[in-house]
Amino acid sequence: MRDRLLIANADLLRRVQAIQRLIDAALVSGTMAGYCQQVREFCAEQEKRARLHLAELRGSNAGLLGDLFNATSVLAQKVRYADRTLAVPLVRFRRQDVLALRVLQWLHQSTKETAHLTFALGEDDYKVWASPMMPCIYYILLTHRQSLLSLPLVFHEFGHVLYECHKPEMDELVKEFRETVSHFLTPQAVGDASLAAQGLEFRQQAVTCWYTWAQEFFCDAVGLTIGGSAFLRSLSRHFHSLSREEYAIDRATLLRRKHPLTWLRIQLLCRRATAMGYERVSTMVAEEWHSTASDLGIEEEHHGTWDETLRPDFDKMIDDMLVQSDPPSCTDLDAKAGSRTPITSILALFHAAWAAYGDAPDTYEVWERLAIRRFVS
Repeated sequence: MRDRLLIANADLLRRVQAIQRLIDAALVSGTMAGYCQQVREFCAEQEKRARLHLAELRGSNAGLLGDLFNATSVLAQKVRYADRTLAVPLVRFRRQDVLALRVLQWLHQSTKETAHLTFALGEDDYKVWASPMMPCIYYILLTHRQSLLSLPLVFHEFGHVLYECHKPEMDELVKEFRETVSHFLTPQAVGDASLAAQGLEFRQQAVTCWYTWAQEFFCDAVGLTIGGSAFLRSLSRHFHSLSREEYAIDRATLLRRKHPLTWLRIQLLCRRATAMGYERVSTMVAEEWHSTASDLGIEEEHHGTWDETLRPDFDKMIDDMLVQSDPPSCTDLDAKAGSRTPITSILALFHAAWAAYGDAPDTYEVWERLAIRRFVS
């Protein structure tokens, strides 16, 4: 886990430094000078914490890895707060948005249902306001707009747009799977009336959850279909060290969530990725999550909302949703792009970025800036 925490803190340091550079380049009016100074001080403090974590992790006495994981999670939340909230009033449209807008343009042109839809960028954590009757607003973190290792996450958000474009058909497929879940959770016989009432309440809650959960799983599958192994690695990187709740949460909290447990998302996506031919990356990602959960003393627990016996019906639902929405697919040529091969597409650019990061992580940022400059020019 030490190596993964080193990677996470190095990424947080890079992000907070990127935020500081964005603020330095912004045109700030005199009336906001005080606010700007406060944001600068906040970012400087997070930079200091990231450097401290890296020093502790590299030292011979790294301390308790569990404590450093918790500290990294707190830092991740604070860097995200700076990224999605504090820096936004100081930074508006920039030349750096061109890459993200180019990706969105390509996505929308890739299907006939989305080709006519207009779109824009908003400043917030990843989400999208999706409607076939209105402009689509994609929210992407400021630093992620220039990160080839993070930007593939927008493919998941595009999945929500596709869902809305095919909503009647999609809702019907989800309804069928929810009926399967309800049947699975229905006991064959219950003698105690109070236990029967409790079981009915839980069954209703779980089936309700699966309406939004199914959409999230579908959007993950869209991301994998479009982005290949680059999307899987980006998704894993985004959530791995965010918090312990990505691995396990209590039953009451789980039943209130609109998103399924992240660890389950990763597991099911890795299995789909393996079937699609991305076995090396899917095995690596699955092992990273299992290893971290083991290091944190976390055991897999779905509180009755998921069971492997649901897999055939679940896979069929996702497969049918993909057929209905027909997102663009990553080609073998895109998936095999390397750091030194000519970049022929957006998807090749993302895969080349992961190859470059794997080849030389210490010099990756230089490679990334040059690659983006060449691509958007």
